[in-house]
Amino acid sequence: MPIRVTEDIDILVDVDLENQRRVKKALEILPDKAILELGNDDLQDYTVVRVSDDILVDVMTAACGIDFEEASGLWKLPTLKAYRFLSRRRSCCCE
Repeated sequence: MPIRVTEDIDILVDVDLENQRRVKKALEILPDKAILELGNDDLQDYTVVRVSDDILVDVMTAACGIDFEEASGLWKLPTLKAYRFLSRRRSCCCE
């Protein structure tokens, strides 16, 4: 089986407008802030929108004909009681 090796990030998102707003806000962390050029209807009008920032991010509402709702039924994330993440300023622990 061939392995697909790319240097971009593919994100499958729900078409819900509030979710799209959160995704766009999260991508503002990229240095060039290219996500700000994205129109309000772009994710509704196109299946894939490429954000060309310091890194390439393909924001998709469907991949290979599978939308977020269908894909989310194909996998299950474990429930976490506590998780740890690093920020630039300090290490954080959340419960």
